[in-house]
Amino acid sequence: MRVLTFDSRAPVEAARDPIEPLTLYLHTSRAGLRRQRGDGTCPAAISATLMIHLAIRFLICLAVAGNCSFGQLLSFGVKAGLRTNGALDPAAQHRDESKFYTVGPSMELAAPWKWRVEVDGLYRRMGDSGGDCVITFCGFSRTRANSWEFPILAKRRFSIPGAAVYAGIGYSARRVGQATVQLVQYRSGPIVFGEEVDYTVRRSVRKSPAEVTHGLIAAGGIEFSAWKFKVAPEFRYTRWNKRFWEDFGSRGFFTGSNPDQYEILLGIRR
Repeated sequence: MRVLTFDSRAPVEAARDPIEPLTLYLHTSRAGLRRQRGDGTCPAAISATLMIHLAIRFLICLAVAGNCSFGQLLSFGVKAGLRTNGALDPAAQHRDESKFYTVGPSMELAAPWKWRVEVDGLYRRMGDSGGDCVITFCGFSRTRANSWEFPILAKRRFSIPGAAVYAGIGYSARRVGQATVQLVQYRSGPIVFGEEVDYTVRRSVRKSPAEVTHGLIAAGGIEFSAWKFKVAPEFRYTRWNKRFWEDFGSRGFFTGSNPDQYEILLGIRR
């Protein structure tokens, strides 16, 4: 049987195979443990220790994302963009006061056959306001909450000279956190002649529960290199399964979020 040996004093060239750095590490670590034992055996306890060392080294490689050849499979960056349509349903009677921008971290994992898997965490500030008077009883509200979206996309790349176009589909979970609702109520005048009216303006704050929705994603974009970064402008459409802040009232009142979401995003990663 042929025995492979490794001279720790010899220079090691950069490995082309992603597994090779870990193989060399395993071999040299095992040799060192053998020298400590004074024999050529490698019992199960030593093998378990080597596996732990190997797992730790692998996690470190993923964390630094580029300090070893495994880092080429995983890249990190940031995603930001603008929503091109309103956050509230077009039929909603409240006024949309949500921020149009979104921003958050992004991670991409390389897969075989020009496929990529992208996972984002996108933040957005949501808000609306509205109110009305019924006869002389008036009430107005102002709502604010933080929204986080967690899309997961499978993307297929198609190479073109100097760049790569891609198309993808995926799933997204959205959590709109506990909302703060500021209420203002007052009387604007008497209903009948001679009525004594309390014109005190009453203000209150209440909390509405967090809501979780789910959506399907279709996206397309182009990726190119700019200095040391990969830049990818993208158009993304998300169809949500239900509205948040949905409310129906008297006289045909309705408000709620828009189930259709159109965005123009820009991804930057190393």
